[in-house]
Amino acid sequence: TGILGTEQKFLDCVLDCAKRVHERMWPLPLDEDFVKLCKGNCSDLKNTTDGVRAGAIMGAAFLKHFVEKTPWVHLDVGGTAWVEHPTPSTKYGATTAGLRTLIELAKHYAD
Repeated sequence: TGILGTEQKFLDCVLDCAKRVHERMWPLPLDEDFVKLCKGNCSDLKNTTDGVRAGAIMGAAFLKHFVEKTPWVHLDVGGTAWVEHPTPSTKYGATTAGLRTLIELAKHYAD
């Protein structure tokens, strides 16, 4: 599962929670270049761009326009939320990707 966010300390906390519950996550860049690509010609913002195939990054870049000061992370489960071809360690269907991490994160902040 790809993970993007606005504050490194919070990203590290979520990644640590993922590691504790054995969910694989990898950080993706949320560079200002991508945030600027969301500016529209016919509207203030657009959620698609011509020629840029960075779907997860562009999704987070779009979200960044709506959350200015609050630290946040985006878990991009588009590729990990569903198993089409089962393996010995996976079953067909929904995976609940990220759920154990979010539960661990809630426990972390409850302590």
